[in-house]
Amino acid sequence: MFYRHYKLFRLRMNNYYSEESSSHLLWVAKSQIFVTITGILAFFAGFIPTGYMGYFLAVMILFFAYYAIRYIYYANSFSVVEAVLDVNQEKEIKNNSVDTAHSQLDEAISKWEIEKKYLERNLTVENVAISLCTNRTYLSNFINTQKNKTFNEWINGLRINEARQLLLNNPDMPILEVCELVGFSDKSNFGRHFTKITSYSPAAWRKEHSNPNNKS
Repeated sequence: MFYRHYKLFRLRMNNYYSEESSSHLLWVAKSQIFVTITGILAFFAGFIPTGYMGYFLAVMILFFAYYAIRYIYYANSFSVVEAVLDVNQEKEIKNNSVDTAHSQLDEAISKWEIEKKYLERNLTVENVAISLCTNRTYLSNFINTQKNKTFNEWINGLRINEARQLLLNNPDMPILEVCELVGFSDKSNFGRHFTKITSYSPAAWRKEHSNPNNKS
C-alpha cells in the first residue's frame, strides 16, 4: 500500500516539475524500509541475548536521530511537495480560466516549443500552463495522453534535443555551459537525463558524433 502511494506521488511530482524533484521523497521510502526492519527486530528483541541488546539499542538510537534530522530537512523543503498537493490553488485556476480547446492548445504548445521557452529554468506545469492560457490539469492531461509523456519527460526531452545540437555545433563548448544553456540547474541531473535518452554521456555522445563517419 505504501509503495503504491509512493510511486503514484512520484508520478505526480514528475508531472509538475521539469527538474528532478522526486528525490525529496526518497528518504521517506528508505525510512519505511528501516521502520519495517526495526519493527521485525523489535519483535524478536525478547529473544536477543543480553550481550547484544546494546547493539540493538544503538541502531535504534542512530535511526531515530537520522529520522529527526531528515524530518527537519523535509520541513524546510516541504514547499517542493506542497505545490503538488495544493488542491485549493488548482481549483482557483479552474474557476478563473477558460480551458483552451484541444486544437488551440496543440497550436499554442507548438509555438511555445518553436520559441524554445523550454530552455527557461525551474519550469513547472503550473507556470507553463499560465503562459499557454490554460490550467495545469488540462495541460498535464494533454501531455500525458497526446505525447505519452510526463511533464518532466516532455520538457527534458526537448532540452536534450537542444543540447545535442549545441554539442554538435560547438565542439569546444564545455559540458557545464551546455547544461546551463538548455535549462538544467544541475550537471548531474543533466547527465542523467542525457544518458537516459541517448544511452551516452554528453561527452561520449559528442565524441561519437564528431566523427564524420558516424554523423547522422
